[in-house]
Amino acid sequence: MAIIKYLKEHNTSSITSLSEVFLSSPNTIRRDLKILEREGLVKCVYGGVMISDNSSLDRPLLSRRIEAHEEKVKIAQKAVGLIREGDTIILDAGTTTEEIAKALRGKKDITVITNAINIAQILVEESDITVTLSGGILMEKIHSLIGFTAEQFFQDIHADKLFLSAGGVSFEYGLTNPNVFEIPVKKAMMKSAKEIILVVHSEKLGRNTLVSFASLDSINKVIVDAKISPQFKEELEARGLEVIMG
Repeated sequence: MAIIKYLKEHNTSSITSLSEVFLSSPNTIRRDLKILEREGLVKCVYGGVMISDNSSLDRPLLSRRIEAHEEKVKIAQKAVGLIREGDTIILDAGTTTEEIAKALRGKKDITVITNAINIAQILVEESDITVTLSGGILMEKIHSLIGFTAEQFFQDIHADKLFLSAGGVSFEYGLTNPNVFEIPVKKAMMKSAKEIILVVHSEKLGRNTLVSFASLDSINKVIVDAKISPQFKEELEARGLEVIMG
């Protein structure tokens, strides 16, 4: 999203300036900005636009997709390499797990269970992949299903692997997440899987978000991009975790 990147650097801009920078008509710029405003990424003001504060709990999926996208794709490729024919896997809601879903296209004899409607939509036409979507209350901006129904659903599931997302990873607080409402579902997923694989890009390492939901010793593997610091990698391995770099 070129406009978002530009606004992150300049904070605000006029319609005229954006039109000149991107060689588009003012009407085209206004149309694009309306879409971005609906996603919560920008705030339109008279004659111009400003970047929104996306530090809230429910940052829209679109804004998270553009962060470390190349790293997420590489992580997804490594994750798919761990999946075997006949596996039943759980894909947690998130933009890295969304990339895993994309990388699964064309695979055969796999069952995917998820609480993310965007992940289910990606795989809906894959005839050789069985997709099961949990019930629950839809969190519109992040496309995930939460609540008692989703939590109860995963308590009755038995999966080979869980690909788990997190908002932050630290040695002090373990795995953390910015949205408290997702925590019960994540915990239920973890109890349902034989193997728990954390998929996270390196910018989240050493970061703490709102709520801790799991300790590091509760997971089996970490798939991370190559930008992980050697010290952080060594400490994870010293704690018995297998670290796979994408």
